[in-house]
Amino acid sequence: MASPFPFDSGDDGSVWFAKNNRTVIKSFGHAANYTHELACYLRLRHAGMGRKVRNFNVPELIDYSDKWSVIEMTAVFPPYILDFGKAYLHDPLFP
Repeated sequence: MASPFPFDSGDDGSVWFAKNNRTVIKSFGHAANYTHELACYLRLRHAGMGRKVRNFNVPELIDYSDKWSVIEMTAVFPPYILDFGKAYLHDPLFP
């Protein structure tokens, strides 16, 4: 069961622990931020990147809801990369 208080929050939304702290739910305040971050996680999944990018832990996409603008992902611990909301996704200078 998710905690009644967010684990973390920022400019784009809040993160909540779920499923006995094995996964987290990230909720977004703006649909565009949700869509962009989801596209990043889907690209990582499609590329078979797994749970590591170089030496950094990266959450795996578990599920998502377009209706609620939320993404469920695995919980990770430092060193990690969590936030892809401002990552370059379609810039030809950063393939």
